[in-house]
Amino acid sequence: MREWQRNREGDQREEESKADGHLLCPFRAFGSEASRNLKMKILQFPDSIQYLIFETMQPHELFLMSICSKNSKSTIRKSKNRFKAIRFSSETYFTGFLAISCYGSFNDEQFVNAVEWKVTGNSRNGDSKLTKMEFEDGMVLKFRLKTHHRPDKPPILCIEGNDDYSSKLAPVQLFNYVKDLFQITQIRELRLRRTDFSDFPKDLKSVKNAIIDTYCQYVNPTVFERFFSKTKVENCFISEQSVRGAMIEDTPILRIPNVFLENATWLLPYHLWNFQGKHAVFENSKFIKNSNLHRFLELWMTGNLETIDSVILSTTENTWRFSEVLNGIDTFRWDSNRRAKTFVYKAAFRRFFQKDFNFLDCSEGSDIKKSTDGTLATIRILSETRSGISKFYFLFFVWHQTFPSPENYQNEEPNYQFV
Repeated sequence: MREWQRNREGDQREEESKADGHLLCPFRAFGSEASRNLKMKILQFPDSIQYLIFETMQPHELFLMSICSKNSKSTIRKSKNRFKAIRFSSETYFTGFLAISCYGSFNDEQFVNAVEWKVTGNSRNGDSKLTKMEFEDGMVLKFRLKTHHRPDKPPILCIEGNDDYSSKLAPVQLFNYVKDLFQITQIRELRLRRTDFSDFPKDLKSVKNAIIDTYCQYVNPTVFERFFSKTKVENCFISEQSVRGAMIEDTPILRIPNVFLENATWLLPYHLWNFQGKHAVFENSKFIKNSNLHRFLELWMTGNLETIDSVILSTTENTWRFSEVLNGIDTFRWDSNRRAKTFVYKAAFRRFFQKDFNFLDCSEGSDIKKSTDGTLATIRILSETRSGISKFYFLFFVWHQTFPSPENYQNEEPNYQFV
């Protein structure tokens, strides 16, 4: 038989499989053992049987099945949904993954990859034939599947093309597709490594946690402002990015409960005085002087800044001194009958913020008291010198509970994830 005849008959058989709803018809080599060995007409079963089958399938198998036909996608979309949350991670400019979880809480969450992609340009990189995936807006994604080097991971979507769509818009389309397919409303985590993330995704109203880092040394503050103007970060925001220029005075970053900025070079005194979250780390600040820290303490003591649990700042540009920061403020030493020795740090980003020294030991700190309700807070100013450069730390811990219950982990947690 001629080659073109074999190809044509193969295409006809594939179309028949799509019509009958064969399980993972174009991607059987990448499915489970059952999907590789059986040609199961799944869409011809009663709904109750279909849903039982779906319950045994991995997320990436359901995703691949949904691509087989519109009927397959519609059936999966209408089935009983067991997935509650989604994570999006753009690990590099050309790679990333989408993971989903069956759980909605922080403690027992186990995310499983549903899609992992890699932009491969125009090279033929993959183990399957070229497949086209059309989205609702008419855009078409061309990809091949490649077996993952780890057997416990799903196959990789090798996206073809060198244009902006392949590297920028395709991940957005996949995000929207998976979110819609599994009817997920909770976006638990967003990790972006993009030059301009302000329009990603366009309809994203809120996200639980966000990590943003780009390849640029500096980013314009308007990029951040556009992102936060349309997307609310509900729990935690982390960024390694340096911003060239000042953020607006009431930037939404200051209203996020947990904020960790590795390069807070833009931070001005009024940003510090207007922080409305619970935990903040502002590393490498440039414009915060001793007098600004003194004013921060005065505001807290007089009943302002009520939401704060902890604030940590660092600088290599200035020298912070106890005598100036605490000038005129009544302080007292640690009393074991008044409060605990070690602060229980509950920042959501604490597994990302690691130091060689024990910054939670408050036995050597100076305590102050809020005039309105007597709440205690501890101030520590530490310094370290590396490669001849001195770095100063200002640590501010509020004792809402004077003898809090210790956590399982403090500063030695094994995995970099949100808690």
